[in-house]
Amino acid sequence: MKKSNKIKKMLSRHELESELLGRVQEIIGSGDAGTLDFYGWAEDYTQWVLAHEMRLSITMCIRSGFSKEELREHLVRLCDGVGCDVSIFQNDDFFEPLDELENKIMKRVHKKSKKQMAEDILSGKLEPIGKFGFLPAEIKNSTWINEIFEVMSLANIQLFFDEYRHVHWFETVHELNYVGTGPDLLDLVCFGFTGFLSGGVIKFPPWTLREITEWDTSKGPQKSIDPIIYIKKLIENCQDFMNANPAGGLNGIGNGDVLFRKALRLAKTRLKLDTEKFVYADELAYFCGLDKRTLANNGLLQPKEKHEHSSRVLSKDALNFLVHRIRPDKSPLQRERKRVAIDRDLKKDFYRSIWKEQVKYQVYVDGHWDDDMQIVESSIFE
Repeated sequence: MKKSNKIKKMLSRHELESELLGRVQEIIGSGDAGTLDFYGWAEDYTQWVLAHEMRLSITMCIRSGFSKEELREHLVRLCDGVGCDVSIFQNDDFFEPLDELENKIMKRVHKKSKKQMAEDILSGKLEPIGKFGFLPAEIKNSTWINEIFEVMSLANIQLFFDEYRHVHWFETVHELNYVGTGPDLLDLVCFGFTGFLSGGVIKFPPWTLREITEWDTSKGPQKSIDPIIYIKKLIENCQDFMNANPAGGLNGIGNGDVLFRKALRLAKTRLKLDTEKFVYADELAYFCGLDKRTLANNGLLQPKEKHEHSSRVLSKDALNFLVHRIRPDKSPLQRERKRVAIDRDLKKDFYRSIWKEQVKYQVYVDGHWDDDMQIVESSIFE
């Protein structure tokens, strides 16, 4: 019997439930296949980034000539989320990369007297901007802060932060109410790597989802939203968080940055494949692990316009090719091309997204661990 050249438009509900459970298992499971702990990476990455930002803030104050008492007051303010000095709001660039900020701090300290620098910070001329508003209660307590640093010299306080002995202060990542971090990064992986949405019931609800749906702690989402609006906002928030922070060098940051930037790039391409008429050839090449010559040899590339940096590929042709092994001229692929996998820790590549079926059937997986998952219904997306 001749095989159909048409993509099956929708999975049935039964097919969706089976496929969704398998994909969720890939993300939160830890079986013999060596599946990566993606949420563990999201926690680690967020935790070390916040610790790094606090270190830079303390470094700035010490280089500015703060006394121990001034430093203590600053730390209390920082921990209370009133003024976390990780971005000097001089040029309206809130998400300035922190390694560039550190260089700027050094230049400012050298240009000004230490006394003047300290006075500018304390008077508000260099306005501290609060980014992250949560720390455990005992750290917010000024008495506790006083006690831990009372016997230390300024040099030893600097060493305390330089050695990241404060990193455990940020272990409760799921309680850090800031979009683009922790649970948001996990949902980015879910969508970018495997094409499904958590619906707020895998691990912890993403902060972006909570914000858009006016999430109530006890009642959950208070309104339904357009999934495309959510996906775009999730991508934007995660990108802003990553762009605000260093690309590597610290435990938990370097490898995390590589992982989540890959998820970000895949998520952008997947959204285009699912919702737009075409993608660019370089985007598709990264997404599927085939070089542009292979894409061209299989008739996927459209004629390139003069102003375009890369040839286009029709999204329907790309999905037919990747999912059903059918070229644009309707001829079937005779053999599998060697390609780089989306991620080496996944058992297979998930080129076809299933989030549209999830929205149609209102089906999601409630699961915190891979051995405790169940199908649930939710109207969070419409």
